[in-house]
Amino acid sequence: MGLLWKILEKHEQLAALKEIQEINKEQVRQALEAKIGGILQKYGKGRKENEPKEWRAWSKMYEWEREQAFETLKVGLPLGC
Repeated sequence: MGLLWKILEKHEQLAALKEIQEINKEQVRQALEAKIGGILQKYGKGRKENEPKEWRAWSKMYEWEREQAFETLKVGLPLGC
């Protein structure tokens, strides 16, 4: 998989995954709002059944799933992030 993930310390991996998840969630929200032409209501915390598995909490993923989620979400980042 990715060299970047392997050189990060555990606490850096956690922070990187959390940040990339938030960026992806915002991109998805903006795309959905553009599609429907309105603002989506934000719901409370917790995973919704139709959310991507890459958005799961750090503590809910196996080690290999964390790296896989990071690599998957990294692909959709805009340049410069």
